Amino acid sequence: MTVQFAAGRNLFYSLAAKPMPLIAAGLLGTWFILCVGVFFGRPGDDLSPLYFAARFIAEGRIDYVFSHDPLFFHMVSDPVWAVEAAKTAFTGQAHPFVQAPIWAWMVSPLAMNLSFPEFNALFLVVNIAGAIGALVIAILAWQPRLLAPIPLAALITFLSLSQPFRYNLFLNQTQALVFFLTMLAILLVQRQRPATAGAALAFASLIKILPIALAVYWFITGRRAAAVWTGIFLIALAALSLAVLDPALNAEFIHRLVEISGIVVMGNNNQSFTAWLLNGFASNLLDWRMAPLPLWAKALNWSVAVATVLLFVQRLRNAPPEHRDVAATAMILLVTTIFAPIAWTHYYIILSVVSVAILRLYGNGVGHEWTAWLLLGVMWLLNIPPLAPHVTPSWSSPWIWTHLYSGILALVMLYAAPGLSSKRAFVTAREAQAIT
Repeated sequence: MTVQFAAGRNLFYSLAAKPMPLIAAGLLGTWFILCVGVFFGRPGDDLSPLYFAARFIAEGRIDYVFSHDPLFFHMVSDPVWAVEAAKTAFTGQAHPFVQAPIWAWMVSPLAMNLSFPEFNALFLVVNIAGAIGALVIAILAWQPRLLAPIPLAALITFLSLSQPFRYNLFLNQTQALVFFLTMLAILLVQRQRPATAGAALAFASLIKILPIALAVYWFITGRRAAAVWTGIFLIALAALSLAVLDPALNAEFIHRLVEISGIVVMGNNNQSFTAWLLNGFASNLLDWRMAPLPLWAKALNWSVAVATVLLFVQRLRNAPPEHRDVAATAMILLVTTIFAPIAWTHYYIILSVVSVAILRLYGNGVGHEWTAWLLLGVMWLLNIPPLAPHVTPSWSSPWIWTHLYSGILALVMLYAAPGLSSKRAFVTAREAQAIT
């Protein structure tokens, strides 16, 4: 009986703590196939603006690229878009295009030669691979032990049930692609490949601007080559945009960026600190209505964001170097999400890689890994229905902001991580070598 118990304990330990690449590959492959099966054929509403913008650019109809409703952020009131939707077999609700026009130009050959359902299916595969790939990269970079079957299965389960992951793929949001490119840049910097890291981060920032914050962090912390390469690639992309696109289209893009930076979108899937703050002062019907962003709210939002960063700077000052970068990177991902004026529900897909960072900072000899798993379970429950809100217009309720609360909980967990203490060694030499 004792021998059987010991054998069972050893089996559990292996499944829980020993990386098994073949089993991990099987789990990830199965997860990919299931995701394709579940989300194939969904309307792909959030992919529609890229598709239609690409077609308008290819056809020279640039006046329609940035069409939008004057009151509701999620609507396009231009009838030309409706005609294009009918012509290309799009059956969902089109949303306005708010990204760099050069990105739409890059995919215009696909948009012109594929119907929307075909374009949607192609990007679904890309986005599923991106979401899964980002998690794998975080594990390889920060905590390879999580390739053991039990913790990997737990992370897959948490993420699969979460609203940010499901919402991302239901709408076919390119946020998953941005997420993958950002994590790829982080891994490449760790592997000391500054040029390719800069290229990955520049392309991620082309689609969504927030990842550029990592280049600032790299520059401040001495990895200037990666930061400079990011700048070089961004300048090259800007030059390409000026060379191949009408100057009026580039000017309109800048105008839209400035315009969006001065508004707040009151929708319950805008899980930003700013939206929560404004809704706390005056309960609003959360129907994606655009409203001017008051100066006091912008100042308070920036103040809290800067205070959060400064608290982490102080906390990380004496942290072990191998843990300092993990915590700082995860903190930047969270802060740039929470304190952006618009932080859609699907942006909180970053919690998957933040979970990996937290498990690294609570494990590796610190002895608090079970505490981390318990707190992460609470964090993920806040992102899983019925606690997570459904994305429909609704009057304010404290439970509407569960994604924001989970992001704040993740920040607190990072700050309190015992792995940031300088009083003891938390990784073995072999583990340190495995993550570099």
